[in-house]
Amino acid sequence: MTLILRYSDFGAGCLSDTAYPAHARALISNTLLHDTLAKQSADTESSWFSKSSPFLDDRRLKTANEFGKALRYLPFVRSITFTCAVQGVAWKALKLCLSFPQVKSIEFAKSATFELVAPFPTGAGSISCLEELFYPTPLIPHLSSVLRGMTTLHKVCKLETACLSTLVLGMSSTARSLVMPMLTTPLREMVKADWPTLQNFSLKGSLPDDVDVWFTECLTSLLLRMPTLRCLDISAALPVSTSKRCRVLNCSASPVVGLEGLRSLTIAHPDPNDAVFSTTFSDLAHLSLRDWPRHYDIVSHREYSNFWRSPILSATEALSVLQHLQVSDKLTTLELVYSTDEADDDLLIFITKAFPKLRHLQLHRYRRSPDETVDHTSKTIQENPLGRISSCEMSTIK
Repeated sequence: MTLILRYSDFGAGCLSDTAYPAHARALISNTLLHDTLAKQSADTESSWFSKSSPFLDDRRLKTANEFGKALRYLPFVRSITFTCAVQGVAWKALKLCLSFPQVKSIEFAKSATFELVAPFPTGAGSISCLEELFYPTPLIPHLSSVLRGMTTLHKVCKLETACLSTLVLGMSSTARSLVMPMLTTPLREMVKADWPTLQNFSLKGSLPDDVDVWFTECLTSLLLRMPTLRCLDISAALPVSTSKRCRVLNCSASPVVGLEGLRSLTIAHPDPNDAVFSTTFSDLAHLSLRDWPRHYDIVSHREYSNFWRSPILSATEALSVLQHLQVSDKLTTLELVYSTDEADDDLLIFITKAFPKLRHLQLHRYRRSPDETVDHTSKTIQENPLGRISSCEMSTIK
């Protein structure tokens, strides 16, 4: 059973003292979880935050007591989703969630963040029983008009990292799925813990500006602590300040225990020399070597190209990756984003022959020049039919 919690301006007295049926999908629309911001101490590290109180509607300054009362009458709730929390989700509300052992999953919608909350207490989530945490992120952190005038992006990211640290590090022994923002996930702290049950790990959004310096080394060390990983998704934009592509493992890295069991691997802007492509995958069924955001958006829109770069693979690089990839015959889904060159035909022919159980193929081809004309229907596809593939999407983009 999933409980969806929306902030409201109408208080929190909507729940009666009766138990709710186990089969229901509850929507509690008037439960208010926000702590009173005025109580924040002026001498805390984030004293700037207390200045936000004049912008808040007094009707919203409630406590989370009603929320805790509600959960006592919802014994079958396993998953909680926070949404429409414009001022952020405060620690008191999350602490109540963690106090109920049946709650195994917490999700934050894009409208529920940590932008205007007090920093969470360090180590407060150390006894968490959470198994799943879903905290999606847009390309850049959402900044409300109020926040833009109050603080800087650096402070927002610092606050979000501090809040996520409390939640994430407290669930290291029980976590099964983590979907996190690349920019603010506490990777350096996560490396210090073991993640024995983690199966799904996704980092999305945007890479930090200093990713060239520390990211790959940190991620390699972290993956060594995830022996049961089954799904790895690194889909993050590359800032213009970076010079490298996204690399999961160092070139000199030894095989990472646990990666051999991956069933799904997604990397945006992959480095063709990444040591991860030398891993022997015994169960890999889904492979996506893609772009993020879409290459055509970065090429076509200044609001993207001013901040992000898009070094997609060439056909030669994509062919080299696939030729070195050590996968069993279990690969059923393949997505490739690349630019055409002289190896284009060889790449398509290799795909048709190398993966006998391939059922879903998605290719995004970018032409080297707008006037280039390539007809693969008569030459490559007819000579190497894809009849066994149930879905094939092949787009050529100028």
